[in-house]
Amino acid sequence: MKKDLLDCLKRNLKELSIHELMKKCNLSYESIEFVIDALYQLELEGKVIGNKNGFYMAIPQDYYLKFGEVKISSKKNYYISLNHGMIILLSEYKNIKAGDMVYVDTIRSQVNKKQYIGKVIRKVERWNYNPKQILCGATLQKDFDKNLYYIKFNNQRIPIFLNNLNGAFVGDDITVQITLNDNNSYGKVINIVKRLHSEHVFEYKKTCSSIYSWSPVDQPGVYFDIVVRPTEAFQEGDTIVAKVGENNTAKYVKRIVFQNDIDRMIQSLSYNYDFPLSFSNKAKKELERLPNSVTERDLQDRVDLRDLDTVTIDSNRAKDLDDAVSIQRKGNHWILYVHIADVSHYVKMGTKLFEEAGHRGTSVYLVDYVIPMLPKRLSNDLCSLNPNEDKLTLTCEMVINDGGGVNDYKIYRSIIRSNKRMTYNAVNQFYDGNLNEEYVPYAKMLYDMNLLSSILQKHKLERGYIGFETSELEFDMNSLGNVEDINYREKGQAQLMIENFMLIANETIASYAYYLQVPFAFRNHESLGIEQLGKMKSNLKKLSHRIEKIRNLSNPKVMQKLLLSLFEGRSKEEIVYLSNMMLTCMNRAYYSHINIGHYGLALEQYATFTSPIRRFPDLMNHIILNEIIDGNIDQLETYRALYEEMCIHATERQIAAEQYEKEIDAYVLNHYLDTYNNAELIGKIIFIIDNVVGIELHGKFHSTVTVAKKHIDKYKIGDLIKIMINQVDKDSNEIKISIIDEDNKIYKKERTL
Repeated sequence: MKKDLLDCLKRNLKELSIHELMKKCNLSYESIEFVIDALYQLELEGKVIGNKNGFYMAIPQDYYLKFGEVKISSKKNYYISLNHGMIILLSEYKNIKAGDMVYVDTIRSQVNKKQYIGKVIRKVERWNYNPKQILCGATLQKDFDKNLYYIKFNNQRIPIFLNNLNGAFVGDDITVQITLNDNNSYGKVINIVKRLHSEHVFEYKKTCSSIYSWSPVDQPGVYFDIVVRPTEAFQEGDTIVAKVGENNTAKYVKRIVFQNDIDRMIQSLSYNYDFPLSFSNKAKKELERLPNSVTERDLQDRVDLRDLDTVTIDSNRAKDLDDAVSIQRKGNHWILYVHIADVSHYVKMGTKLFEEAGHRGTSVYLVDYVIPMLPKRLSNDLCSLNPNEDKLTLTCEMVINDGGGVNDYKIYRSIIRSNKRMTYNAVNQFYDGNLNEEYVPYAKMLYDMNLLSSILQKHKLERGYIGFETSELEFDMNSLGNVEDINYREKGQAQLMIENFMLIANETIASYAYYLQVPFAFRNHESLGIEQLGKMKSNLKKLSHRIEKIRNLSNPKVMQKLLLSLFEGRSKEEIVYLSNMMLTCMNRAYYSHINIGHYGLALEQYATFTSPIRRFPDLMNHIILNEIIDGNIDQLETYRALYEEMCIHATERQIAAEQYEKEIDAYVLNHYLDTYNNAELIGKIIFIIDNVVGIELHGKFHSTVTVAKKHIDKYKIGDLIKIMINQVDKDSNEIKISIIDEDNKIYKKERTL
């Protein structure tokens, strides 16, 4: 065993924890005592060196530390002797005794050339093994839904509490001491091995001892000592950027100047989530060299579709219009054109613009502010499919039958000229019968599109599409950047129509790439595993909706049938609540160069190519499609390893963006509701599921409160009830409320005839 351990340490040429060493040597935990003894013997022989945290390293040749046995001279001096009669006097010998084996750092004595002065760096000791404590290397992660820091160990999550982070941030490589208990194992950060990001944002706050210190904006209650210039003066609430070292030293970089509190949070968290607010000078110079408009040279090898009626349909606020649609009816078939901005024409692989877009991975949408994946000149101008402007696109032209199936398709480079920039709200009003004069010339197109959308919707439901009803907050901001109103973003026919068109285009593109077996960024979604299935059964059991007898939930149609039975007869608010509950049991979709299919969409292949302005995987897929169009299929194999790495990174960046958006939304919502905190309000009961009561506030906000089962029969849908807003959960954006006066709960009883 000694030889195997030593050989492993020599091969790695770095410190390894006992856990890592055992893993590399394929040793079980039952042998840990033998491993500790073997390492102790190797260190006594001067072949390895350990530390108090249980990390060991093989001694390289010409190691700067000297090794030897402690001796005591007749004059009571502690020393070790080396070859050729050299002596090292120990300057410090606390807790050292004769016979100890030590490693010392030395300097040459000014008195005797054969004598050195040494400081003991390490006394050889057998590592004090606690069977309930294990040291390991890991990467700090965070469950944003539960606001919990953790590491992965043996396929399990080991939580790390805020006071045990020891200065670590999400993504840092750390050494963790795990305390193993039957029910509540937990970890403690021992040291930081490598920082993911060096710069973080800190706020000047008053500590519990009433002194002021610097706290990371996303770790309240944690404090750092930061050296600032003597000329700098700070007040409570001031925010700075500081560079943090691996030993938790922090150096002041700059002060953050902000327009308002929301702007302050956006800037602060942009560092933590690593979404830079500006682009490098090199990227800006590349941007300057791009043409201002489409040139004659750009038209080569493109299909001219400028005479085809084409529209964009987006939200009122959208400025990065990356998709446009056209439609034609030919007998019993439809021809659907989905035109996507040809970003890859401007952003070439290997450029700084491409590199920085890849680093971001996605655009981030924060209240009314966007951190774009590409500079605004590209996202809002050159690539945006603005009306009455010639634009370069990739078109997926599909022949669709009346059953919603794709009979034939073409993918080619094109040039379009959008006739009209439409909005979801206006199109929804058009379908509701409120005719907008500007849309009248496009009435037949809109009716045809809506009919095709209904066909596609039916087709995807028939194959087992799993649909969840969710709600998103939408903030109305004034010119000063403050919130004036908040509503739930509604999904109407127009949103569903564009969603269906983009979905079938993405599905078609994915099938094409999969058939050719080329490198591609697929969007995968796995079916439920044992853990998710157990959680789902537990949730449904609370609702008296048992599924013990249901088999084959890996089949989307079975899951779809379950959800339909669960949602049947429910109000919209109930369906949203139940959808959110069920979504917590589902796996997260992710990008991969290997296709495994998409469970939620009930598709064998799925990928995205419809948003290259704001999603990097879509831009990656455009690169492959352009190579195929140019006939370079045989050369594409060289992309495979690169796509594997980029897909992993793209998934990580998507998760970071989602949490960034959640944190800002929760912050804004908290501030908006701050005037209502701890105030008595009247809420209306809109649903009751088991012992969960859904309450509507001010006719717009929805929340839930759990009531003791012995009281639940006293509540009825429609009752008005006194409640108090307690807080907003920053991870879920859920407004947490409590009922006032348990004995007199009903403020106004809903009467029924």
